[in-house]
Order: sequence, then structure tokens, then C-alpha cells
Amino acid sequence: PPTSAMAAAAPRRTAAAGSRSKKSPEEDAEAAKEREMAELLRKLKEATAVPEHAARRVRKLDDMVSYLRKAKRQVDATVAADEARLAELDREAASLERTIGSIRAHRRAMEAERDDIVARLKAGETGFTGFVKETSATTAVTARRNARHLSSAVSQELRASRGYSVDKDSKPHLEAPASVLAKARALARRAPGIGGGGRA
Repeated sequence: PPTSAMAAAAPRRTAAAGSRSKKSPEEDAEAAKEREMAELLRKLKEATAVPEHAARRVRKLDDMVSYLRKAKRQVDATVAADEARLAELDREAASLERTIGSIRAHRRAMEAERDDIVARLKAGETGFTGFVKETSATTAVTARRNARHLSSAVSQELRASRGYSVDKDSKPHLEAPASVLAKARALARRAPGIGGGGRA
């Protein structure tokens, strides 16, 4: 390119100008112009190097963005898997809550049934205890009544057979000789030769 040729010619001109011992104003002006051109060429090179540096930075940024997008996809997949697992755990927790609720309801029903049975057992125990007490009292009264009746019957039978009974008011020491004497006299009358009948 023309700029490259000018850049190559500038050092040669500078060297040729330096070899001269004396420079004319025209030569000085030309040398200044060449230096100015060289400076412009240097700046142009720097200006052309800036886009390349920017391109490298853009490529690095593109690589970084690509990496970040890939990492984001991986994170999104992990988050989606975690959310699915959390949803599954939520369903399991809800199922467990329902099971626990039914178990608690069944336990409350069983406790209510137990309390009812205990109350009925206590009521039955109280009634049975009262019945036993009443039966015991009735049995005692009946036993005493039967004992009195039996004692009375035995006393009457004894009084009829031997003349006195087992009553405390009976007087066997007064009643017994009279009956014994009456029996002896009857025997004497039936048996001749005993007592007065033998002398007749």
C-alpha cells in the first residue's frame, strides 16, 4: 500500500538528510513533513491494532457468555430436578398428613369408646355392689327368719313328744316328772302283778 511505501521511504530520507552537513530550509521542511507522516503512520498502525485487540476481547467475552449460558442451563436443570423432588416430597408429606389425620381420628374414636366402656363398667360395678349388699342383707334376714321358724317348729315338736321344748321359758324340771309318772302309771295298769293291781 502507499502508506507502507511512505513508511519505508521515510527512514531512508531521514538518513540521507542526516548525511548532509548543511540543510536548506526546503530540506528541513521536507524532513519535518516526513516525520509528521511517520507519526501518522505509527498512529494508523496503532489504530488498526485496536480493533484486533477489541476483537480478542469480544471473543473472550463470547466464550464467557457461552460458558455462563451452559452453566445456567445446568443450574436450570438442577433447579428443575430439585423442584420436582420437592413436589414429590410435598405429595408424600400431604399423604402422610392424611394418614396421620385418619390415625388421630381413629385414636380419638377408640378413646371415646374406651371412656364409654369404663363409664359403663363403673356404673355396672356400682350397681352390682349395691345388688350384692342388698342380696347379703336379704339373705341374712331370710336366714334369721328361717332359723326362728325352724327353732319354733322343733320346739313345738319337742313339746308334743316329751312335754317341754328348747325355749328358754320352758321348765323341763317341772314338766318331766309329771309325764314320767303318767307313763309309769299307765304301764302299771297294763301289767298285772305290778303295783296295786296284783293284790286284787
